[in-house]
Amino acid sequence: MESSDRRKGYLVTLLVFFVTAGLLYLSRILGAEYVCLSISHPEAETVFPIDLNERGEVVGTVNGLPGVTVAGFLWDRDKGMRFFGNDHTLYWMDVNNRGQVCGAVKDGSGMCGFIWSETGGFRIHRHPDYPDNTSLIAINDAGRAIASAGPRPVNATNTLHLFEMDEHGAFGRLDPNAPPRIGYSVNAWHANGLLVGTGTEILPGNSAGSPADTSPASQTKQQNVVRYHLFYREPGDGFQEIAVDAQAGRNFHFVTEEGIGMGSFHDQERTHGLPFKWSEQGYLTELSDPNPDLDIVDQNPSGEILYRSKEWVTRRFAGSELLERVAAAFDPSLRSILVWKDRDYFVERKGRRIDLSRYLPRGGARVRNYPSQINERGEILVMSSFGDELHRAFLLVPK
Repeated sequence: MESSDRRKGYLVTLLVFFVTAGLLYLSRILGAEYVCLSISHPEAETVFPIDLNERGEVVGTVNGLPGVTVAGFLWDRDKGMRFFGNDHTLYWMDVNNRGQVCGAVKDGSGMCGFIWSETGGFRIHRHPDYPDNTSLIAINDAGRAIASAGPRPVNATNTLHLFEMDEHGAFGRLDPNAPPRIGYSVNAWHANGLLVGTGTEILPGNSAGSPADTSPASQTKQQNVVRYHLFYREPGDGFQEIAVDAQAGRNFHFVTEEGIGMGSFHDQERTHGLPFKWSEQGYLTELSDPNPDLDIVDQNPSGEILYRSKEWVTRRFAGSELLERVAAAFDPSLRSILVWKDRDYFVERKGRRIDLSRYLPRGGARVRNYPSQINERGEILVMSSFGDELHRAFLLVPK
């Protein structure tokens, strides 16, 4: 009798367990806010996503295709991956909402720009004055591209100029007031001509940011000073620089065609991303941080914000000679460094904070997920690292 009751108790326990597990599973499926889509190809070993447009198309590079070392790709959920630029190292890729991709590629004569589309194929573009140093860094929905190009003298800095390339491949100087920089990046480039971005300038100096001390005793302490110049260009207004940051860059997350933008910047210690709002008249308004425990990664015009946890920890170099040499170049006494602790990612959506970990790949300590962009439809681009060399890409699509 006792053994029979015990068996019944076991059966009841098992029944409760399976019913509870089933209810949890159903609640997870029915209550899911996102569907996770794999951005993949059966023959690709490693996938690196780079950019996401408003239609949910993703551009990036793949390694390991049969007979191909590296290639670029454009992916969408209907057609999968289409490849271009086989066996070329591709840089600075951008995709517009028509599926046109621009970027730069190295060949035997230097750096040149390219545009790829399914109908037009892979086309090389070189500025006639700088054929060995041309990069296409943004393309708008009208098919017009922004190029950075300039001479390539040895050890030269701040030599790149901005140009606009029309849909026929003709280059024109963007604006005579745009100064040469060591590099340019574009955050928004609309078909109406509104352009917003950042120019990076290198100035001689020391670690304190003061003019260079040329005395022999100071040579080991010398360090270039980096300044980030936020700019915009609107037809009729010309090129204007909005703000200058030393050692910390502002980053636009979106800018509408009407000239309203949101972004974030890091404080001098780079421990906190602080939000700001911008209008095309050049006004920057720093905002209070609604979630001081999180760091802003990206946001869209619908008000959805992608966050990550921002806990910093001190880690030792563990005897790494290379890292110690790198650290000593900045501070000979430095033997440890502040690094990000493993981060969690969240989305602020419809007044709720959603933990994205339940929708991302899992696999213990070796799996690291890096959501990087959120578009107007609320889709989130994710790169996942499985160990040191294996990378995959995913798109989280709101249900």
